[in-house]
Amino acid sequence: MNSRQSRLPDKTCRYVRKGFTLVELLVVIAILAILAALLLPALNKARARATAIECMSYLSQIGKAFHMYADDYEGYFPRTGYDGSNKAHWYFILTGEGIPIIKPYFPRKFRYCPDTSIPKEDSRAYGGNYQNSDTFEIKKCYHPSRRAILFDWNQYRNNRATNQWDPVWNTEPLDIFRHLRRMNILYCDGHVGNLNYAVFRVQKTLYLFNNKP
Repeated sequence: MNSRQSRLPDKTCRYVRKGFTLVELLVVIAILAILAALLLPALNKARARATAIECMSYLSQIGKAFHMYADDYEGYFPRTGYDGSNKAHWYFILTGEGIPIIKPYFPRKFRYCPDTSIPKEDSRAYGGNYQNSDTFEIKKCYHPSRRAILFDWNQYRNNRATNQWDPVWNTEPLDIFRHLRRMNILYCDGHVGNLNYAVFRVQKTLYLFNNKP
């Protein structure tokens, strides 16, 4: 056999690629499961923050509608409470749904809190300050940055028939603290904030609903 023939590859020797063993495959699956367990809570929290911001944006737009209405009606807000009468509620006044108004204050079909079980087009996703059972004048609000107009709500889980909040009679179903255990609130001055349950319990009998000097 000459030297040229000696350099030819041996066709009987073939490289066989080794695949994953069962143990290696289980290790990879375990690593992926751990990564998923670490990432999913963070992703869910990020999603919850995003929907909370979306809800705050909706409340902010409603707040602008309240103030546009006040500009047209000598500084008065539409009512957000209920006294048993057939006076028009804030939603019907601002949208013109079912009642004749000069102009609607929402230019399109309005959407509400994305985290509620109530349909997003349903105004009962937000509750109103029960003390505003009639139109009320902005300049007579002593603490506009601390007094609530609207807030996260779920009428179907409440022990009252109307979407208002009475701190004396109403219990606080925890499902309305739906944004990472916080409630979004629209205040009389038009800004939107959020409170956790502990702070809400303290503020609800102070300036949040009452118009105290």
